[in-house]
Amino acid sequence: AFSGGEAFTDMRMPYFMINTISIMIFALSLGYFAGNVANSVEAMNGIVNVASLLLCFLGGVFLPQDLFSEGIKKVARFLPTYWYIQNNDMISSVAEVNSEFIQKMLMNCGISIVSAIAVFEPITNPEAKASIRQK
Repeated sequence: AFSGGEAFTDMRMPYFMINTISIMIFALSLGYFAGNVANSVEAMNGIVNVASLLLCFLGGVFLPQDLFSEGIKKVARFLPTYWYIQNNDMISSVAEVNSEFIQKMLMNCGISIVSAIAVFEPITNPEAKASIRQK
């Protein structure tokens, strides 16, 4: 193991896991949305690839968010990947877990989950699903 087993005893591990689960919920809803909107497997793959690359670039997964201009940061704040990276940075640098840290971390995770609901909701609404399918 790269960490020598320390990853399992690190007090930050549960917070990393919660953060990862929150972005995973968003990814699943995005995949489900693409699967319901696309007319073929190739179209679904295209939708998911373009969306995931866009989310990763603008969210700061591939580039540090410090390199972004203020305009890009304003756009990125609407994306769940931005908040996922914010959480990862915050968790990795935390020295002491306190209520302020937990509140901020859960708020950032909540943004990812609300984004997942926003992507998932049109597919579960029969009228919205019908209008999406027609286009």
